[in-house]
Amino acid sequence: MRRAHGVDVGAARGEEGHRVPRPGVGGAGGRSVTGPGNRGSSPGPHRILVVEDVPDVGRTFCALLEVFGHDVELAPNGVEALEALAERGANVVICDIGLPGMSGHEFARRVRSAPELADVCLIAVTGRGGPEQDRLSAEAGFDFHLLKPVSIDEIQRLMGSDRTL
Repeated sequence: MRRAHGVDVGAARGEEGHRVPRPGVGGAGGRSVTGPGNRGSSPGPHRILVVEDVPDVGRTFCALLEVFGHDVELAPNGVEALEALAERGANVVICDIGLPGMSGHEFARRVRSAPELADVCLIAVTGRGGPEQDRLSAEAGFDFHLLKPVSIDEIQRLMGSDRTL
């Protein structure tokens, strides 16, 4: 496996991403990664917004996702990410938690407060793990919480899965 700027290229490294059940959203029903231009819950192609403040990490992530045929856009912070969602949309957002200005958690709360963005799949990417971090991500509205370094294979798997919330 090769590693480029905090992103693992190749097989998953053994720590899988996991669902973080959102408070007040429940149950037995699953939801696929859906949204404008999506053709179902297949692994691609998707319209993906990557929110990452470290330029090399963001560009590397975008380049790898584009190899899989996804339409990818990079935003360096939460404010620009909200603008990109409003103007161009996305059905998947991969968001760092430790962003300047507006945290990833605040960004997720704002996305979840907009009815027109209800179906966006939010994937948290962070160097911080554990039950407390999972709880914070779930409360903010993230569907998945992944630890860095992130495997591209794991991202692909999550985008092809049903989201049981």
